[in-house]
Amino acid sequence: MMWKKLALGLALVLALIVAAFGYFFVQGTSVKGADNRRTILLTPAERDLVLTEMRHMLKAVNGIVDALAAGDMPRAAQAASSAGMGMADGVNPLLLMKVPLDFKQLGFGTHTQFDQLAAQINQGNMTQTAALQRLSAITSQCVKCHQTYQLGVE
Repeated sequence: MMWKKLALGLALVLALIVAAFGYFFVQGTSVKGADNRRTILLTPAERDLVLTEMRHMLKAVNGIVDALAAGDMPRAAQAASSAGMGMADGVNPLLLMKVPLDFKQLGFGTHTQFDQLAAQINQGNMTQTAALQRLSAITSQCVKCHQTYQLGVE
């Protein structure tokens, strides 16, 4: 009888842990900001890491545009690839728990789109105009993210 109560208690604790994990995986640590965007609360080091990643993505966009303007498709593909999913390798899982699900989806989706752009350019059947149209779709994700979220310090 005592084992049943202990097992039931452990199951309840496990269920609460899973529910809390699920909640934070979806909601992250964010609050409504003064300008109605969601403020994601991070440590200063985490905030710096995310901002560094965003600056790298902006640098990649600039590299793509510069390469396309010069008609250098291999360099455009290389710049696009630099902002792909490889950037997300090794991201601390605790940081991922702090950001809302929509932010994760926007971020990983944008990295994936950079990889797809690089692959399409490397296939050799993409025009400069088509590459710019794909880049426009990618940067619309950046705009959506910046309109929806801001980074704060916890």
